[in-house]
Amino acid sequence: MDNPAGERHSVSAPPWALPVDITSDPGWLYVETGFNLAREHEIESLQAVGNGYVGSRGALAEGSPLSAPATFVAGIFDQSSSLDTNPALVVVPDWMNLRGEIDGVELSLLDDDLAHNRRILDMRQGILWRDWIRTSPDGKKTRILGFRLCSLADRHVLYQTVLMTPLNYSGHLRVESHVDRRLHSKLRHGPELEPALSETADRQTKPGREPLTLALRTKATDLLVAFAARSRIVQEEASPIEAGAELTPTTLIEIAEFDVRQGKTYRLERLLTVHTSRDSETPIADASRHNEAISVRDARVLVEAHTAAWAERWACADIVIEGDEFLQLAARHAAYHLISACNPDDAGVSIAAKGLTGGGYRGHYFWDTDTFMVPFYTFTHPPSARALLTFRSRTLAAAKTKAASMGHAGALFAWESTTSGEEVTPLRALAPDGTIIPVVCGWQEQHISADVAYTVVQYHRMTGDDAFLVEHGAPILFETARFWADRFTEGADGRFHIEKVQGPDEYHEGVDDSAYTNWMAAENLRNALWAADYLASKAKRVQDAPPEEERARWRDMAGRFHTGLGKHGNLIEQHNGFLALDDIDVYDYGERVMPLDIILGRERTRHTQLVKQADVVMLTYLLWNRLTESQRSANFYYYEKRTGHGSSLSPSVHALVAARLGDMPMALRYLRQASQIDLANNMGNAAGGMHMAALGGLWQALVFGFGGVFTHAGGISLQPHVPEMWKRFAFSLLWRGTKVNFSYESDRSVTLRNDGNKAIPVWFGDSNTDRTAERAEEAMLEPGRSLRSLRQGTGAWSNWEETKA
Repeated sequence: MDNPAGERHSVSAPPWALPVDITSDPGWLYVETGFNLAREHEIESLQAVGNGYVGSRGALAEGSPLSAPATFVAGIFDQSSSLDTNPALVVVPDWMNLRGEIDGVELSLLDDDLAHNRRILDMRQGILWRDWIRTSPDGKKTRILGFRLCSLADRHVLYQTVLMTPLNYSGHLRVESHVDRRLHSKLRHGPELEPALSETADRQTKPGREPLTLALRTKATDLLVAFAARSRIVQEEASPIEAGAELTPTTLIEIAEFDVRQGKTYRLERLLTVHTSRDSETPIADASRHNEAISVRDARVLVEAHTAAWAERWACADIVIEGDEFLQLAARHAAYHLISACNPDDAGVSIAAKGLTGGGYRGHYFWDTDTFMVPFYTFTHPPSARALLTFRSRTLAAAKTKAASMGHAGALFAWESTTSGEEVTPLRALAPDGTIIPVVCGWQEQHISADVAYTVVQYHRMTGDDAFLVEHGAPILFETARFWADRFTEGADGRFHIEKVQGPDEYHEGVDDSAYTNWMAAENLRNALWAADYLASKAKRVQDAPPEEERARWRDMAGRFHTGLGKHGNLIEQHNGFLALDDIDVYDYGERVMPLDIILGRERTRHTQLVKQADVVMLTYLLWNRLTESQRSANFYYYEKRTGHGSSLSPSVHALVAARLGDMPMALRYLRQASQIDLANNMGNAAGGMHMAALGGLWQALVFGFGGVFTHAGGISLQPHVPEMWKRFAFSLLWRGTKVNFSYESDRSVTLRNDGNKAIPVWFGDSNTDRTAERAEEAMLEPGRSLRSLRQGTGAWSNWEETKA
């Protein structure tokens, strides 16, 4: 990739110059021009910056009547109010707010020519730019160019800088920089912090001071968040101007006033550090010391460390799609937000449904993280995946408590949780039609334990991380298996059944023998057996490992569970009685703005075969090799016509399975639908934050669907399905620490390159246990070498041929 971190200034660049330039390749830029009040909230989500520790929405620095600024720090939860004790992610002070005055006239976007205002999300560098020529009512023009970032190299660091150049005047400029709890969001993103210090009088400090600190605390959870800030004005022809400051218990304001000359450039530079009592016992002192330590460095050092960290992540996370500009943008936008959402150094938190971009779903953690997001990290940045799965291990005690509260052995993970791992799913919710409905998924969507277990095994197969398996993975597998062994009951038909659950299709509650739940529970049992055998073969001991009697019971259940197959040919019945419900074809309802379940009504929906989201289709994807080719096809096309896609999780899974089946028109349609969930706001709620699981699903659809990648402990297999209009499709994966680059070219060839130091077996076909002579030609991809294969007119692939790397 050209210009991987933007063109940097030389060492001799003037001190007032910006420390980095905008990336020159437009394929890395998401640009918003002008200003649209109606779209402002969704743009703030789309252009958020973050690093997994802290995340900030892309609100205008000067604000607007509809701005919804919000900053979130991972793991900082509090109850919403004294009446609502359900915890929510806290909104910490907006640190990006700037106010400027030229000769007493405020710099405001709303009375300006909007054509000269651009916000540019530089995804390659993890930077949000602002490029604005401000024209005041009296005709004074000021060029404003700057950026903000949350450092990926030092996650406690926030940095903001702005160039100001008076183009046709000289005058007096006043700049205020705020860290202000009072600038709360117009959207109710979450609870806010209270003053942590007892002082009530305002304090003022003179320029040249030490970093100024602001400390705030949560009400109920008693967590402290501390900011330290330092600002200055760097000039072309004079010494820097240190900002003075005003401080109240809830506000930190830095102020600089100076005269400006036409054509000269002045740069505001802000350096902030944030620490919390989750990190240490002295967050205020830590924030101050940290700020002072890094403020002596040149800003270029800080920024270049940040962009270098992003370049390192993109080296494995980037997906190249030549031939479709929108899908190229969508792929990079998804990876950008996924990278921004996770802190591999903190296993005490997970990723919320909206990441750190909005307060939707109260910032709670769902199965979204494990099933839809963790695979991205497993295949591109294993330390992040390890941290997220270690979080599940750390909350295993809470999962065991939940299972016990329901009268069951083993562990049942919370459907919604925060850092404690305890169940926090609300008992009631407001439906789109305004009615209040009971929420049962907290107790009925028990498949989450099997989802976590599945992801644990996928992580180990890709990484070979035995230390993780011993300490964290195996205990998860064993305790979740114990839950399912207790949850299954043997019926008169000699099969094992699970009653009164809810699958991913949340339109049907309290069902018996949810196919998704049964199949995934049986897979959980098989994986627990595998872990026990594998660790025994390695002579590794795990606490509470299952004795042979328990393992024999697991084997029996995994071999005799109710599958939903048999009565209807290749079709898996989603749950008992599903196929007797009123049939429905979603295509009969044509194009619609309102969700189909709202059109039908809640009661009517329950009595139809309308499916909220990928359920049996999700099962088809995850357990691909447990189904025959005929079963995959039959189930996909049956349920596709009956799925209303009432969840953002659904389109990407349909795109993935359609691509694997070779139905490219349908795969592309669903891929585009998945890519537009936030970028086109096609579900109407992007204002509440990014749909993180949909972004992870989009990545999986591209790699596992269109790329046709299947991964196993023994290597990598391929069955690619790439649209003819894509001139090039390329991505990278990590297998056992070895980077493999995949490139599909317009000549219908695929090339694999090994950039690591370990040989990898590669072949064509669904798996290393499902190969046939006509499908596969196994080869060994040696370190530093490349292999190429060409697709034939019949659809088969030629034998691997070695090429120059």
